[in-house]
Amino acid sequence: MAASRTASRSPRDIANVMQRLQDEQEIVQKRTFTKWINSHLAKRKPALVVEDLFEDMKDGVKLLALLEVLSGQKLPCEQGRRMKRIHAVANIGTALKFLEGRRHILETIRVSSWTASSFISAAA
Repeated sequence: MAASRTASRSPRDIANVMQRLQDEQEIVQKRTFTKWINSHLAKRKPALVVEDLFEDMKDGVKLLALLEVLSGQKLPCEQGRRMKRIHAVANIGTALKFLEGRRHILETIRVSSWTASSFISAAA
């Protein structure tokens, strides 16, 4: 029965179902990662909260705060009400440089191929 039901679906229907499943998986992963980040940022004084993973990480402020909590090291961070793209690029650059210095920990991530501008563009 299942085979006949699948056979009656068009390739477009199958592609739509696959896309919907991929979208649902991405939503679950984003929500899970956001909760993981927030569990660590809650340890910080003052605590920070990530509401929208991509938007909140774009300027690098919360990313650097997360790296500080995870590493126990203080990192320089550009922040303020009038943050511009150049400040965000500096923050992301600081995060990438910090991660690159710990390359042995990040064997599966090719940090050296990232740039601050490409990271911000991908998050935009």
